[in-house]
Amino acid sequence: MSRLRTERRSHLVRAGVYLALGVLLVSSLVFATPASVVFGSGSESDFTYTAVEVTAESGALAFDGEPPDDGLRGVDCLSDYSRLCGLEVRQLDGDVTVEKVNPVERRAAPYVAFFDQYYRRVHERNGSTITYGLQPVSAGTVLDDIARPVAETNRPSSIRRLVSEGTAAVPHRLRDPTQAVRSGESYYVFNYQRGETPRDQHGTGVAALGRIAMLLVGLWSLRRGWVQYDRWRASRRDA
Repeated sequence: MSRLRTERRSHLVRAGVYLALGVLLVSSLVFATPASVVFGSGSESDFTYTAVEVTAESGALAFDGEPPDDGLRGVDCLSDYSRLCGLEVRQLDGDVTVEKVNPVERRAAPYVAFFDQYYRRVHERNGSTITYGLQPVSAGTVLDDIARPVAETNRPSSIRRLVSEGTAAVPHRLRDPTQAVRSGESYYVFNYQRGETPRDQHGTGVAALGRIAMLLVGLWSLRRGWVQYDRWRASRRDA
């Protein structure tokens, strides 16, 4: 009788251990608590940016480093001479009047740059026609107008960290790294570092394998726990 009680108790203890372990592992995947810490989620090293200071030197905008691939938000033709810039070249010799509004113009930036000279886009509607022109402005005026204070950005804490450290990893993509921001008396844009780090290459795969392994172990543990529980119930019926 004593041996049967010991076996029943052993089945119950093992059932409790297996079930508790299974619930812990499966729930940790559902709520992403210990699993994300142990195996990593790839957040802190996924998005590395370099803060590039922008200044108005000698009448032109200058970047203290590699500017973003897409140039500077708010200024067309700064580095990429697209078809839109070709339309603006005509206006360098004087205003241009057209019969209907060009839809491309509606999406245009407020400023354009040609040969280190900056212009504000202006237009005047007169009935069915619209006249486009370019008004010369200084580089400092352009920079001050297009920049946003850090406090008004979507991720001010990340922006401040990038400005302070120069190059840093943040756990999310910046909404628009080409948007100039104002920090104190300085202006910055942000260049995304495309080079992959070891964690970029392997972190996602390791995390996925780790989560799969935890799920399998958790399900196995739950199954073993129910088996031990059924044996405990059977041993009680046989007693």
